[in-house]
Order: sequence, then C-alpha cells, then structure tokens
Amino acid sequence: MNLGGNGPPYSNMLLSATGESSLSFKFSGSSVQLVGRNNFVNNSGMIPPRFTCSIDGVQIPNEEPTPAPEDNFKLCDQEPGSLVDGEHFLFVNITASSLPFYVDTIEYLPSSSVSLSHAAVRVSHTDPAISYSSTWKTYDNNFVNMTQTAGSEMTFSFIGKSVTWIGYYPPTLPQNKSEGVYFIDDEALGTSFTIFSGDLNLSTKQFNQIFFKTGDLNPGPHVLKVVYQGSVQ
Repeated sequence: MNLGGNGPPYSNMLLSATGESSLSFKFSGSSVQLVGRNNFVNNSGMIPPRFTCSIDGVQIPNEEPTPAPEDNFKLCDQEPGSLVDGEHFLFVNITASSLPFYVDTIEYLPSSSVSLSHAAVRVSHTDPAISYSSTWKTYDNNFVNMTQTAGSEMTFSFIGKSVTWIGYYPPTLPQNKSEGVYFIDDEALGTSFTIFSGDLNLSTKQFNQIFFKTGDLNPGPHVLKVVYQGSVQ
C-alpha cells in the first residue's frame, strides 16, 4: 500500500520492526539518509514507534513528522558537506510497540573508491550524463526539468543493466493524457509509456512517480533516449 504523495517504496517493499530493535550500516561516503514510512502521528490511541539515529556514535536529528502517513519519507539524514568523506557507521535504535517501525532504503553518497558494480544508483536531472534538447526547461525552482513540446528528446549514457525513470506530477499543469517513447542503444522500435493517464485529477504534488522501467539488459554501457510524444487535448 502506497501512503501519501511521495510515491511507492523502493521495489514496493518495506521492512518492519517491532519491540526493541536496532539497525546498523557501515559505509564509506560523505552523506547518508534513512528513508521509510512516516507513521509517527497517530490519533487512534495506538502508540507510534520511536527511534534515534546516530553516526559514529553522535546522535543526529530526526525529520519532523507530517500529520498524515507517508511512504518515501526521510527519517533522518546527514547532508553533503556536514560529513567528512570516509568510513562511517550509521546506527538506528528503535522502540515500536503498537505500531511497527518501517524502513525503506538507506541512501548514501559514496566515496570515489566504492565500487558501484552491484549498486542501485540515483541520477539527478542535473547530472552531466543526461543531455536535453533545447525545448526542455527547469520547473519548480529547478526541482525538475520538463517539456511541453512534442518531439523533445533526452539521452542518458550509463553502465548497468536497467533504468527506471522517476518523475513527479505537479497539479498546476494541464493533466491531459500524455505519452512518451524510450529507445535503448539505437533500437528502431521504441517502447511507449504513459506519463499522465488523463484521469488523475490531482490536487497536490505527487513525487517519486515511476514513468517506466526498462527490462533487464546485458550488463555494460548503454544509451537511453526518451522522446516526448505530446498530450491529447
């Protein structure tokens, strides 16, 4: 079940903990964040879970919970610039009695020496590996890049075996049905995908929405090309 407007959990799966428990993660990098489900404000009489996060034995603040439950919620983090690049240890202490404590992912900015050969890598819309045609523009204070021009293209060179395109739905733009098509490595026939279904009727922003996921490719270098097909008026 997907709660709130932050999109589904990674791989549509959460890990839960009850009672007295803990989680630890050793990494080499310069930032880290713990992502899970926000279920810390409860009016049903059930006791919400409690937790503390620490890095290298020093406690760091928890994010302020929102009134409504949400998935893809940043529980605690150490942002880039506040953590010296190197070996670190994240420890989470958990007390959950009536309601479970849910963990989704641990995301970190790795040191240059860390191998990414078996990692899931998040690539920002501002990454230089992504090239956009001139009809793309920034939107929502550079939160995303967007286009409303049919035929607009973007390309992304990567090394791996699969790509998932994640975007967001802003309620302030037209919500007509719109589609795109993606190509892998100069294939002649691309794969169509739906961006807006045309019947979402959004009133709030919807983040971390999966537009498409490619099938498994041969591990190695590839080029993804995406073409916006336009919308139905």
